Amino acid sequence: MQKASRPAKSGFVWEMKHNRTLYLMCVPGLLLLLAFAYLPMGGMYMAFTKFNVVDGIFGTPFVAITAIGCWIGWFLGDVDGMLIA
Repeated sequence: MQKASRPAKSGFVWEMKHNRTLYLMCVPGLLLLLAFAYLPMGGMYMAFTKFNVVDGIFGTPFVAITAIGCWIGWFLGDVDGMLIA
């Protein structure tokens, strides 16, 4: 007579319980990644808007195309940046 074999332990809950110390050690690194890689994206968005305090961040017009045109004009030798814009 053979014994009934148990199914292999697997699944998300078992994995989280079994390796909870490992996942807890990853939390500070993930928080630093969030703080230094993704939070500055808001400042990059604000750099390409014509910011107005009354309208707020999302009420201001997005002027990236104008800024990029000035940069290209400067690169091509137009000192004022008005060649393309």
